[in-house]
Amino acid sequence: MGYLYTVMWFMMALLLYSKFKNEGKIVYILSGYFLFAGVWWFANQLVTTDLMSGTYGLIFRGVSVLALIALIFSFFGKKKHSESENK
Repeated sequence: MGYLYTVMWFMMALLLYSKFKNEGKIVYILSGYFLFAGVWWFANQLVTTDLMSGTYGLIFRGVSVLALIALIFSFFGKKKHSESENK
């Protein structure tokens, strides 16, 4: 089942980068995160250590939270910028 998630993360990263790269830096942040998640899930399938729990799980969750925070700031910054252009 983990290989399915790996393929899904890589496909999302490729789709975002290839189709929506002109939309702004939000796409690059998301694409980079999905690429990271794909590598993480693939590594989880290859090694005997469970990378989704314990310290490794905290690292994965921490990177996820940082990506989410970066996306939130990028989204609201873009929204504020577009609202100021409309006025």
